[in-house]
Amino acid sequence: MQLVSRGGSAPAELMIAIDTTYKAWKENLRFEFNICNYITSGYGMGYCARRSAEANEVQINNRLTKLAAAIGGGSGKYLKPAYKTASAFWEAKVWNEELHGGSGYAAWATESLVKQKKNL
Repeated sequence: MQLVSRGGSAPAELMIAIDTTYKAWKENLRFEFNICNYITSGYGMGYCARRSAEANEVQINNRLTKLAAAIGGGSGKYLKPAYKTASAFWEAKVWNEELHGGSGYAAWATESLVKQKKNL
């Protein structure tokens, strides 16, 4: 509880985090506190979006590895370089053409990038 109550300066976020943690403790439930469930600041949203994007990238790379191994004739070796090229295109598009703005621009841009990569 001490760790949960130490962060944040937005009263609503802090109260929800404390209430949720306290209720789980009172009911003797296992509870894993994830800061990204309680953050609404632009900077915090960007951090959490980046963290989510990194996890998504691991999943994509695992899928690409399996797919590359399943492709016959040695053509699988071209899959990851093609994905890398597509990723560079999507990143340039998201950051330079989609015009994400406001305090949450980093989170919204990152979420757009993740969505486009998932639709691969």
